[in-house]
Amino acid sequence: LFASLFYILFIIMQLANHIKRPQQFTRYDFMLLIAINSAYYGAGMILLQYWNHGEWQGLFTAFLALFNCAMAWIFFRQQKFDRNFVFLLIGITLTFLSLTAPVQLEGNYITLFWAAECVLLFWFYQQSGISLAKLTASIILILALISLLMDWAQVYSDSAVKLSVIINKGCITGIAVSIAYTIFYRLLYKEANTYFLSKITVQWVKSGLLSTVSLLLLIVGILEIQHQFLNRFPETNLHYIYLQLYVAFYITSL
Repeated sequence: LFASLFYILFIIMQLANHIKRPQQFTRYDFMLLIAINSAYYGAGMILLQYWNHGEWQGLFTAFLALFNCAMAWIFFRQQKFDRNFVFLLIGITLTFLSLTAPVQLEGNYITLFWAAECVLLFWFYQQSGISLAKLTASIILILALISLLMDWAQVYSDSAVKLSVIINKGCITGIAVSIAYTIFYRLLYKEANTYFLSKITVQWVKSGLLSTVSLLLLIVGILEIQHQFLNRFPETNLHYIYLQLYVAFYITSL
C-alpha cells in the first residue's frame, strides 16, 4: 500500500503540469515515467513473493498494464497531447501485458497466451495504425514459437510417460499455435504489398508464416505418432510404419 501511494503520487506529480499546460514531453519526462513504473514493479514483485508464495504477482503485472492502458486511452483522446507520450504509455502497457503470462502461468499456457496475444496485437495495429503494436506482435510471434519448442521438449522427452491420444498439452498447443499463425497470415492480406518491418517485405512474412504452419502441423503429427506407439507398443517398431504413412499422407494433402 505504501509503495502504491508513492507510485500514484509520482505519476500525478509528473502529469499534473502537462495536463494543465499541454506541452511536448522531454527525454527526462520519458525516463522518469519508465523509472517510476520499473521501480514500482520491482518493489511489488519483491513484496508479493512473500504473499501466498507469489500467486498475486501475475495479477499485479496485469493491473499495471491496465493502469497504463487507461492513461494512454485518456491522453489519446486529447488531440493536443504529445503523441510520443501516448506511444510510450502503450509500449509500457504492452510490456506488462506480455510479462503477465510468464509471471502467472506455466508451461504450455504461456505459449497459448502468447499465440493469442500476437494475433490480437496485430489486429489492434490494423485498427489503430500504431506501429509499436505491430513490432510487439512480431516479437511475441517469435517468442510463441520458441515457447512451443520448449513445451514439446518437455512433453515428449520421456516416451514412458503416458499421454492421451491427441488430447494432450503437446498436441493441442501445437495445433493452437498453428491456428494463431494461420489467422496472422490471413490478416496480412489486409496489408499493402510493401515492407512489413524495415527491409522485410510483407510477402516474405506471408511465405514464412505459411511454411512455418505447414512444418508445425507436420511435426505435431510426427511427435504424436512416435510418442504414442513407443509408449503403447514398445519394442515393436510400429512407429516407423505409421510415420511413413503419415508423412506420405501429409505431403499428398499439401
